[in-house]
Amino acid sequence: GFVFRHISDKAFYSLLISDKGWVRLEAVVNSTPMPILGWTKPLTDIDSSKFKIKLICAGTSITVLVNNTWLGKFESDIVQAAGKIGFAGQNWETYPKVKFYLNEFKIISQPLLVENTDSAANNPDAISPEAYINLASTYYAMGQYVAAIYQIKQAWKLREPGIQDHILAGRIYFAQHLNEEAEKEFLHALDIEHDNYEIMAELAGLYYQSGKMKKLGDI
Repeated sequence: GFVFRHISDKAFYSLLISDKGWVRLEAVVNSTPMPILGWTKPLTDIDSSKFKIKLICAGTSITVLVNNTWLGKFESDIVQAAGKIGFAGQNWETYPKVKFYLNEFKIISQPLLVENTDSAANNPDAISPEAYINLASTYYAMGQYVAAIYQIKQAWKLREPGIQDHILAGRIYFAQHLNEEAEKEFLHALDIEHDNYEIMAELAGLYYQSGKMKKLGDI
């Protein structure tokens, strides 16, 4: 991956990508990591440990694309100075020795080109609904529920919700103690697949936690 806006070893951003294609973005302040994007799975199967990373920094926004697939646009003003950029590698002790290769590296700094690249990358027509759902799943795992719901709604502007979409939305609402909204999403999922035990289990937990014993007994 890369470190960028590197002021010192105590203040910088880092973008890491694992050999399986999982991506993580974080800021480091006073040597303390602050996750902006938790480990996020790739949208497609990875058959190689060779990756094309595009990192677009425009003002306080950071957009990440891996193999030309949009992973997200993030706002962060934690480190605003220009700093330095560097190629980085880290071994998690899975293997005693590893090698990292940087095959090609390019920096574009002309403001107009950066602005145009940022606009093109974040054009809604260029982002798949699955990319929004993938980002929503990461935000849910990070406990950023409002951001997760926003990404789900962005996906639903592009296509009809699927059963897993409704289940994910229901879990997010339930985590926020928005039980009515959670119930609605789980019931939408159940309308799609009536005998799905996963959905029934979600509803059972919801009804038990909210004290709706009659509805619990009807499942």
